[in-house]
Amino acid sequence: MTSSPTGRGPLLALATVVTGLAGAAIVYRGLVDAVSVVDFNTDLDRQLRREGARQVLVGCLPLIVAGGLLLVGRARWTGGLVVGCALLIALLARADSAVSWVLLAVLVLAGSVGCVRLLVRPAQGPRPVRRSAPG
Repeated sequence: MTSSPTGRGPLLALATVVTGLAGAAIVYRGLVDAVSVVDFNTDLDRQLRREGARQVLVGCLPLIVAGGLLLVGRARWTGGLVVGCALLIALLARADSAVSWVLLAVLVLAGSVGCVRLLVRPAQGPRPVRRSAPG
């Protein structure tokens, strides 16, 4: 049984959507606690920030996998953007930075564009090499 290149795009898009949404939901929940809007600097606030930062780190793993799936499906720009945003969110997890919210929005948009790209233009074989004319 052989797999056609056109049958791989929808499956990759589905796997990317499932892992991406799972990761984004975990990161969202973690950011709610990790990036505080109002901070009274109590022990409970500090504990919530630590737990939220851990959730953000755990949620970044499926996001990196989703970006890797986009890269496998030849959605290079969006896959790279998803992986880059996930890594930046992981690095900023303990920084209590509002930039993480912007990165999460960019990540979700890039993942959506990448999934659409996988559905519209399925993975193809290697691109032909252009040869210049002699002389």
